[in-house]
Amino acid sequence: MRARRVPRISDRWPVLASVLLLAMAGLPGARAQSGHAEKPAALPVPVGELILYASGSGRLAGIHGLDELEDLPEVFSVVTAATPGQLLSDDHETYAVNAFVAGFADADDLAALHAEATKLVRFELEEA
Repeated sequence: MRARRVPRISDRWPVLASVLLLAMAGLPGARAQSGHAEKPAALPVPVGELILYASGSGRLAGIHGLDELEDLPEVFSVVTAATPGQLLSDDHETYAVNAFVAGFADADDLAALHAEATKLVRFELEEA
């Protein structure tokens, strides 16, 4: 297994900002006419974000399966929000891995993609 630098959320701010901008307002500067009202231009493919939560209690020793997650054809960016050494608890959810995706067919396809991502990514915990 190759060593990975764990990116900080701020390392990917342009990706996060782009996804949020597209979700809220459509393509920047591109407008399509629909009758008399203007509306944002449609994206050529659907985009979304998969959020993977860590479960269990203990100190995070590692996150495995990120390379496999990145290899999925729908995934264009993976950002980790949890870091090795971080103390996790089942008392609250830990927003651990975010995968930005594109090209899924519909909500059912997105749900299936999330299920596949959840099977690929494993959180290794040590007793705290």
